[in-house]
Formats: sequence, structure tokens, C-alpha cells
Amino acid sequence: MNKKIFIIALLVQTIAAFSVKAASYTYLGLVGDATVAGWVSQGVPMVQSTSNNNIFTYSGYLTTGDLKIQTSNVVGDWCDGDWIMPTDNGQSITNAAHIVSSGCAIDNKWKIEAADQGIYNITINVENMTISFVKVSYYTNLYLVGDATPGGWVLNNATGLTVDAGNPALFTWTGNLVAGNFKIATNLTFAGNHTWIHPLNNGQALNETGAAYILSGNTDYQWNIGASDEGAYTVTINLAGVNPAVQIVKTGPLPLDLLSFSAKLDKALASKATLNWLTTNEVNTSLFSVERSIDAKSFETIGSIPAKNIAGTHQYTFEDKNVLKGIAYYRLKQIDINGKYVFSDIASVNNNSGLQLSVYPNPSTEHITFNYISKNAEVSVFNINGQKVISTKLASDNTLNVKTLASGYYTIVVNDGVSKNFVRFVKQ
Repeated sequence: MNKKIFIIALLVQTIAAFSVKAASYTYLGLVGDATVAGWVSQGVPMVQSTSNNNIFTYSGYLTTGDLKIQTSNVVGDWCDGDWIMPTDNGQSITNAAHIVSSGCAIDNKWKIEAADQGIYNITINVENMTISFVKVSYYTNLYLVGDATPGGWVLNNATGLTVDAGNPALFTWTGNLVAGNFKIATNLTFAGNHTWIHPLNNGQALNETGAAYILSGNTDYQWNIGASDEGAYTVTINLAGVNPAVQIVKTGPLPLDLLSFSAKLDKALASKATLNWLTTNEVNTSLFSVERSIDAKSFETIGSIPAKNIAGTHQYTFEDKNVLKGIAYYRLKQIDINGKYVFSDIASVNNNSGLQLSVYPNPSTEHITFNYISKNAEVSVFNINGQKVISTKLASDNTLNVKTLASGYYTIVVNDGVSKNFVRFVKQ
């Protein structure tokens, strides 16, 4: 007999009115051992809306413990200013009834019991005097971030995981991981008010599944992919528990080593873009499928080129003769002879104005030259640990001295104030 299993997300929402006159707060922070930050006086910052500065929001994990809300971001300020707290000490988080008290005379705190811990969306509106606690089942999006992943440390290119259609707690991703580090984002920001998923210790073995929710700006543990660990992987994250479980399984070797991938708009003929990529170590590689997108999320195939699949370094070129208006994003789908595939980093062109980036020689020993760069563009170079090792503007001849860099893989990010573009290069 067929059975249909319906997974129903539990939504607990309580709203209560402020008991005092509205105040013009510029800061609100969650304080208590129920937060990932613990008992820090300024607490975990809530996000003030850019469209309505009376609204503050927070999305993140609350564990068993106590919670109240601070209105001052001064470190060590425990007794000055207002606190938003429940009407009764030990009041359940499912009851939003509250008071606003100045100083330390009253120290009421909400209580999060074991049955109540989980991911919450919290909204406070100091204009219409409401506060809302909404418990949600799971995060709706998760992203792999780091130089071991296809998108590197650039959040706009973060690698999204896919949520299971029948289980909202389960996320998966299959693709290529290279030498470097990574962690898992629940929101595309490095700001200190969002939760990340980290291993339990730095460089944790890939066959260990333990993980924890960590607030940005605190302990920055990361998974590490060594040079001998490079390959195709399936990453599975299960959020159904007090702590997340992360399974990282290597499914095969890298189909090839993609040294660079760039896109350049033909300035004389703005309807054409030229894509160039450089490979080495092609093993069992069948072809390159070229994909294009208007939003860097949904891609369509616009052509393919057979792989040479022999030893050595190989240069490939593909022309898009009908470039999209605005910013067009490109990626390669590198397909193995057995049907497995991985995606490249994303390159882009701006069909109005902007930056089309490539560098040469690549690999390089002393200097690299940019094919084109805006006059005031900022150039940043990151090593495999995500550390910025160079931050500068280029010389008039569009060259950058990389002689002092250690041998290895690097990511260049170029920001002209309109768009960002990046390319990897190898320092020999």
C-alpha cells in the first residue's frame, strides 16, 4: 500500500504589544546563553531594516537557556539604558508578553526549554510596538563558502545546496572540491549577526560528521581539503537535530584541473563575448558544456566543446555571439566520460559597462598582466586560506607583482564599484 508522508513544519508565533511608549532605538541585540554568543553585554545584533528603521529582525538558532534584549551596543553596559524582557522571569519563549525596563532593577529573562530550541525568526517593530518570535523548522538556504569550493570566498558566487523535496531538513550538493578550506553559510553575509555551520574543530577529518552552529565573528573552524583530497564530492547536511550533521563523501578524482576561466566582451561588437579557459591533467574528460545566466542562478546551455583528454596544458575558446543585455554570467559544465560532471567558477561580462577579467601568464612566477581593468578598480588577492595577501590598484601598464607570493593557488577579486569579477591563477 502506498503511503504519503507529509512533513508539516511547526510554526509557533506569538505577538504582544510593548507596555511602554515607543522609543527611537538604533540598536537591538539578543543577550543570553540561549544565543550562540552567550552572555555578552551588547548581545547578538539584530538587523535594522534599511527601508524602515523602526523594524529589527534576527534569524538564527536558539538553544536551551535564557534570553533578553539589549538596546545598547556599548561593551560592558549592563545597567545603563533599556532592556526588553518578559513580564515574568522564566517565561516561555512561546509567550511574547513583555516589559521594557531601565537599568538592572528587574532582570527577567525568557526561557528556551529543550522542546523549544531551534531556528527562530524574531521581529521587533518599535513604531507599532510589537514583538514576534517565530520558530521555523529549518533554514531555507545553505551555501558552501571557501576557496575549496567553486565560488571561492566571494559570497555572490557562493555554492548553494539543494533542499530535499520530501525532507526540508536535508540538503545536498555534488561537485568539485579543490585544495583549500570551506564552511557553510545560512545567509549570504559575513556580518556578525548570522549563524554559520562549522566543524567541531579546525581541519576536522572529512569522515567525521560532527558540526555546530557558530555566530559569525566567533571561532572560525573550517573544513580543509588537502592537495591529495581534491576530487568530486557529495556533501549532505541534515538539520534534524540539536546540532547539524555534515557528511562529506568523495565520489571520484577531479575530471581535470581548470587553471583559469574568463569572459571578455568585445568592445567593438558588444553582442559578442569570448570565453577562454586553460586546463591541465585532463583524465577521462569528455566535453565542456558552456552555460549562461542572467541572474547567476538559473543557467541554460548555449554550446559545447569536446575535451582533448590528453596530457599537457590546453587552451579553449568559445564565442557567445548573442550576449544578454546587462550582466551575463557564464560557467562551464565539465563532463566526464562516465557522465559525472562538475561546474567551474562563474565568470561574467557587463554588456553596458564594467569589467571583463583575465590574467596572463598563468601560471606565473613574477608578474601577471590584466587584459583590461577600469581605472579606479580595487584589486584583492586571496590565498587558499581566504586571507587577503594583496590589496592595491594596478600600475599604469596593468601589471601586478606576485614575486613575493608563496607557490600555490590564488583568487583575484576585482571591484570597479559597479561589478565584481574574479579569476584564479597559479603562482609557481
